[in-house]
Amino acid sequence: MSSQKAVPAIKKKVDSPFKWKGEVPRFSRFREGGPGRPLSLLILAIIGLLLILGGNSLMESKGITSSGPALILFGFCVLGFVMIWVFIKTLLRKRDVTFIVDSKGVAIRPSPQQRKLDKWLFWASMFQFWMTWRGGIWTPWVPVTRWKEVRRVEYDDEAREILVRGGEWDIRLMCTAENYEAVREAVKIGAGLCE
Repeated sequence: MSSQKAVPAIKKKVDSPFKWKGEVPRFSRFREGGPGRPLSLLILAIIGLLLILGGNSLMESKGITSSGPALILFGFCVLGFVMIWVFIKTLLRKRDVTFIVDSKGVAIRPSPQQRKLDKWLFWASMFQFWMTWRGGIWTPWVPVTRWKEVRRVEYDDEAREILVRGGEWDIRLMCTAENYEAVREAVKIGAGLCE
């Protein structure tokens, strides 16, 4: 995998926009909108289990007045977070997307089904907030990175993937065999990586 740092001074405009359909990976990094890689999820689950076991051990040795109950509660919260996050991001999330490279930057547009799900989850989280005055509001996953925000671009020629780092999201473009070279050149132009 090769990478290049963006050079803001020589950025140019991308003349012809690219738009193609594809799928995002089921398990991707948090910064790419996924639940995390399987290894990081496993480590979080192990941490949750260790907290529960440690809390249980403290309760057995020092009683209920120890910090054992708090550790158990925290461990269950960690495990619950992992399970809910994986459920939402792997089972509920639709993986079909549209990749976009144009004069503004790089973007991923979720499928119409995903946009409906995001709207439903937004209203469900709002209802929970109104009922309990706790919790956050669901924000839809619509990653966009403008050219001026690009810090680094990484290329994987074998997998035909281009990872654009910068802005709020890291965007992984899953290119096709037909468009990889052209998209790579457009990203180089937009990010200011041309000589």
